[in-house]
Amino acid sequence: YLREAIAGAKEISKAENDPQMIDIIIDKHTQEYLYPRSVQCPFLANYFVKVTDFANIKNYIRIMLHQKKLELLKKVLLDNGYVDKQIFIKEFNEEEISHLPSVLSSTPYFEIVEDGLREWSESGSLTNLEKLSENFLIEHLKPAKYQSFGVEPLIAYLIAKENEVKQIRIIMVGKFNRLPEDGIL
Repeated sequence: YLREAIAGAKEISKAENDPQMIDIIIDKHTQEYLYPRSVQCPFLANYFVKVTDFANIKNYIRIMLHQKKLELLKKVLLDNGYVDKQIFIKEFNEEEISHLPSVLSSTPYFEIVEDGLREWSESGSLTNLEKLSENFLIEHLKPAKYQSFGVEPLIAYLIAKENEVKQIRIIMVGKFNRLPEDGIL
């Protein structure tokens, strides 16, 4: 799967000349590899469904904001999400991105997307959407720490540690670039 991911990333990189697309393609191949292997553990499968949904939401928003093409959206949307990827494809022709929260009104992501897009309309930044989605995923992990048996506590611990490392990296990059402390996280 890694070989396919690298080949896909190279192909899209040549066509789009956008480094973010490399990340999207690698994510797609990673999800396609990991999700089928996670179905034996409902906790992990549920986590991957949520990760997939947030990846699809963020990719949809980014592609809409950068006025990219529907074909690109079809390439980057992931399968196995709670929100069917056909919903994003169907809604892609809308001219305003502000309609997305109403499309997701029956999902657990409604408030996150609504707050994230409100912040984007005020500041032009999707940082709040990223932060809210990470917090939502971490909240999903919390019940696992109360389980005595099974792999759930180990999985939750590993994912929480990865999140901590990501936050430390954000802080270090912010400090290195001399950003104000209140603007880093």
